[in-house]
Amino acid sequence: MARPHPVLVDLAAGRAPAPGAVDAADAEALLASALDHGMVGLLWTHVRAAEPGFALRTRLAGLDALTRRRHERLWDALAATRDRLATVEVGFVTIKGVTAEARWYGRAGERPSTDVDVLLAPTDLGRAGAVVAAFDPGHPLAAAMPDLVAAGAVQSVDLRVDDVAVDLHFDLCKLGYAMRDPQAVWARTREHPMPAGPPVRVLASEDALVHFLVHANKDSFPRLIGCADVVRVMAEPDLDWDAVGRTLRTEGLETVAARALDAITRALAVPPGPLRIPPGVRRRVWGITWPDRVVLLGSTGTTRSRRQEVLPFLVHGRGRAAAGSAVRIAFPAPAAVHHRYAALPGGYLRRLARGRWDGGRTRRDALRARERAVDAATPPGPGSGLPQPVVASAALLRRRVEAGPLWIPVSGRSMAGSIPGGTRVRLDAPPGPRRGEVWAYRRPDGVLVVHRVRRVAPEAIGFQGDGCVQPDPPVGPDWLVGRVVALAPHRPAIAWGPWAGALRRHARMLVAAVVVGTRRVRAAGRRTTPGPTPGPTPGAPTPCP
Repeated sequence: MARPHPVLVDLAAGRAPAPGAVDAADAEALLASALDHGMVGLLWTHVRAAEPGFALRTRLAGLDALTRRRHERLWDALAATRDRLATVEVGFVTIKGVTAEARWYGRAGERPSTDVDVLLAPTDLGRAGAVVAAFDPGHPLAAAMPDLVAAGAVQSVDLRVDDVAVDLHFDLCKLGYAMRDPQAVWARTREHPMPAGPPVRVLASEDALVHFLVHANKDSFPRLIGCADVVRVMAEPDLDWDAVGRTLRTEGLETVAARALDAITRALAVPPGPLRIPPGVRRRVWGITWPDRVVLLGSTGTTRSRRQEVLPFLVHGRGRAAAGSAVRIAFPAPAAVHHRYAALPGGYLRRLARGRWDGGRTRRDALRARERAVDAATPPGPGSGLPQPVVASAALLRRRVEAGPLWIPVSGRSMAGSIPGGTRVRLDAPPGPRRGEVWAYRRPDGVLVVHRVRRVAPEAIGFQGDGCVQPDPPVGPDWLVGRVVALAPHRPAIAWGPWAGALRRHARMLVAAVVVGTRRVRAAGRRTTPGPTPGPTPGAPTPCP
């Protein structure tokens, strides 16, 4: 998908769509765009109140119910995070996520979230190691964390609570160097009630707006829901724009925030905010780095490019700090490299080079996807040839995989001895497929297939079962669901990984070639009809096309 549907732009801006804008013939494209831009909740709010004849009303209601159930888990995870941090006696503030939804949206489920984001109090940064150990006592960076945070080498760390991702932030803006006055931001925080137990602290609305604008730049404005966040904070009647301006001047973020606000208000066609864009070279560099053509590209814009690395240099008065940040990006701390690229062999330089190479390939593929999406002003309609129900279903499963590991059963024999029928596979959400990996994807007829990647191209991915002689028809990136990372019952990767798959596939093809050759030599004119293959378990994905 790419640019958001016009109806969703109205909803993000807080406007009611024009009468007749929600067309029954366009329902599939509208729902697919809503999934792509995180707008399912706001779309359901509008449909429930004003579109009783919407063709996909039941499906939309079901998606919204899934979001609300996930948010209940996030509230529980936030409460568990609060309790764990209380045991080590450190302060924190929650940012984004379910507390943002509770503050600026009309009901639960309107702003989808997949994790919990918390910011450590500036006075407790020296205890970062103890905080990490409270969540993961065996974390390899726990002992070195205070030094890494103090040096600016690590500004956040990914943790988990009850299978929910928790992002622990050590700096609000995460520009590669510390804010000038984080204590002032902390002093303005206030308490927010929880569904149960003591309250948590949240950012002041003015600081939350600054945070949303800075991170919109870092993410390259991919989804419409991020713009909706900004517009809803702006709508607060008592928002202190003078306080926003003081924070921006203190931190040197005037150009970054004002240009981001201008891009968002223009995209949503809402009145501009009062922030003035300073003249000068930073203004022009921002326009070159984030042109309108890269804004609101949905899932094609979520893989980060190198644009965010320009951001530290656009901050007023922080040139030396930005240069130091660039050096740390080029040569990260050894502990951070060994942790980030733990799956890669070799020492510091070899892991860093291989990790950068793989990351560059991912960004290159994402850039090509962005270029293909630039000309798409609206999502493709039903006549475009794209099976929208399949894409929407695959997108829904992808969101579920991104929220946490997903186990699914597999039936059939197309994966030969690599993944026997009856096995359960765990799906993860890496940046993109690579040759030899096993992935789940939706076939055009809606069947969920688990096969091995044979070819990767920008516009199509080729799959083939280890037990199949012929490859599958190629599928698009929007049909992918997730990569298989583990089996149950447990099997070591050597038994089903890339090398095992290649050996089984070539052995199968060799046997097939021998059989076909033998039959041709006999020239008996007889055709052997293979017996029926055991059918798939009802409701289970089949790995055999």
